[in-house]
Amino acid sequence: MKHVDNIRKLLRTMLASERFHALVVVSPPGWAKSTTIDAAIAELAVDHHAIGAYTTPLSLYNAICGHPSKLLVLDDCAGLFTDTKAMAVLKAATWPSVGAERGGADGSRRVAWSSTSDKVTQAETVFAGKLVLLTNVLPGRADAQAFFSRTML
Repeated sequence: MKHVDNIRKLLRTMLASERFHALVVVSPPGWAKSTTIDAAIAELAVDHHAIGAYTTPLSLYNAICGHPSKLLVLDDCAGLFTDTKAMAVLKAATWPSVGAERGGADGSRRVAWSSTSDKVTQAETVFAGKLVLLTNVLPGRADAQAFFSRTML
């Protein structure tokens, strides 16, 4: 199964890259995306945090804040690609912020959530980790395409 070896190679490449901070793995159900990523993460002894199938944008944001230096694995995450809040969080987590006053001058990736909700764990964080997103489909929305342009796909 050549695709299994390709997924492992892509994960290694993304983890070593200074430019790419996300890997999107898309294939039909049953192609061993989750199993392969789990095995590669174990093989490489990567500190990671996994997020399950249904994730709200706020849950995604709080996971990024809670694990700012880890590899985050988002499995069956196609729903995030159609949500503008989730796309804003994903784009911020994968691309340097602008403006020295916001931490962007040094290439950091500042992720913020402005809300009065008491469910926001913190107002902002600098995300130094990486993302792996596993999905069966890719939407054609412009917001999602902007995110995909920042990832290894």
